[in-house]
Amino acid sequence: METWLRRNKAVDAGDTTVELTLRGRSGTALVLKEIRVRIVQRQAPVPAMAISNRCGGDPLPPRLYKVDLDAVRPVARPVRDAGELQGAPAVPFPYKVTNADPEVIRVLAVTDAYDCRWTLELVYVDGDKELVKVIDDHGKPFRTIGAGKGPATETN
Repeated sequence: METWLRRNKAVDAGDTTVELTLRGRSGTALVLKEIRVRIVQRQAPVPAMAISNRCGGDPLPPRLYKVDLDAVRPVARPVRDAGELQGAPAVPFPYKVTNADPEVIRVLAVTDAYDCRWTLELVYVDGDKELVKVIDDHGKPFRTIGAGKGPATETN
């Protein structure tokens, strides 16, 4: 199914789930500081046909985060109650991972209002260096199309 979806340029509608397995390269801990969301492009959603392709299980329960791509400044926020997302409640950053003690992070990005292209940036510390790893879809931004409820507005 995945091959067919890519060949036909399928796009996630409503939400996109990105799952990361994070571990150190050695016994030395990496400190995970934050996950940032970077909007590459937003435009009005395009008409689409919905096809479902959800399956699989979790060998290691993921820490859950949710991003509202419709927000003026989207932020990955911990989900405390896993509910139907099936996973461990997320904890706020920072935390540590090692080769022997990995973490799985699942980010659920949602949009109702836009055709949104976006990436994640994982900020972490390895030894004395702060690094940023861009997380994308094989070199391209992720793309999520909304259901067309209209754009968000910023409130104070």
